[in-house]
Amino acid sequence: MEQLQVLIQEKYKGSPLLIGLQGMQGVGKTTLGIQMKQLLSQLNIQFDSISIDDFYLSYIDREKLDKRKYKYRGPPGTHDYQMIIKTLSQFKEGKSIEVPIFDKSLHNGQGDRVGQKTIKCQVLLFEGWFVGYKSKCLYEFKQKEKQLQLDGKDYDQDLEIFINEQLKLYEPIWEQFDILIQLKPNPFELSLKWRLEAEKEMRIKTGNGMSDEQIVDFVKYFWNCLHPLIYNNLICDLVIEVNKQRQYKVL
Repeated sequence: MEQLQVLIQEKYKGSPLLIGLQGMQGVGKTTLGIQMKQLLSQLNIQFDSISIDDFYLSYIDREKLDKRKYKYRGPPGTHDYQMIIKTLSQFKEGKSIEVPIFDKSLHNGQGDRVGQKTIKCQVLLFEGWFVGYKSKCLYEFKQKEKQLQLDGKDYDQDLEIFINEQLKLYEPIWEQFDILIQLKPNPFELSLKWRLEAEKEMRIKTGNGMSDEQIVDFVKYFWNCLHPLIYNNLICDLVIEVNKQRQYKVL
């Protein structure tokens, strides 16, 4: 956390500071946000965090999306990206911001908005699984297909090309960041392992949750949308590698 503290102190000059955080499912984005809050409170800096998940389209609007492409909520195209741009712009202007509250349990797990919350802070963390990702050219898709030797059963290139086009709509959001941080699991397949472990714990505690087979399908769908081997090599201010013991190492 020492490098992170130095980075924030270098960048923060009294004006609102916006930090982007990219991390795959289960890598520890929420935990890092808590640590940042504790760190900045010691420096008397007001901190808060929001997620790209807060800005999902309403249930009604998501029902209008192409179900053949959007098997699950989460990929580019399932959020109100214009609201994100407006909200973060207001933060950068020093204003209070209104952030939607999204209840993931509604509509049999499809989720919906249930109101909004007001946030006023000096440093804001905006986190999400594809935060900072940039759209790629078709040549890179072809190279990836050859590299991974994927067949039609495991890989839908049409889906990835479609999602890649949607990703372009989000790039103006990333341009507002003052700092971009990446939590990077090594290897990237750890995100599947951690998600399986988390879902198993949920099944034990609540009796509910997805089966291992459903989790594998879920995670691989997101890999197909924006595969880590193509998109996860970000140009960041700080890259924090996370190993299988969940230990941090600044690269």
